[in-house]
Amino acid sequence: KGDVSGDGSVTVADKMPIARSLLLTTHPAYQALNAIQTFAGDVDNNGSVIVADKMTLTRSMLLTTHPAYQALTW
Repeated sequence: KGDVSGDGSVTVADKMPIARSLLLTTHPAYQALNAIQTFAGDVDNNGSVIVADKMTLTRSMLLTTHPAYQALTW
């Protein structure tokens, strides 16, 4: 979970596809996630990729000493 880009690690590159998928469908930068990206991006396992998933992904990239750090779990 979390590796939306499919490169084998969870990095900033994984947040961008999620961010683009959360835009209005009429926005020029909108891009839907495919099934694999949706599975990887749904880090809270609620069945859809939402802003909360993007925030959890962001928190997992912080230094472990940061108060907002949150490890990804599944």
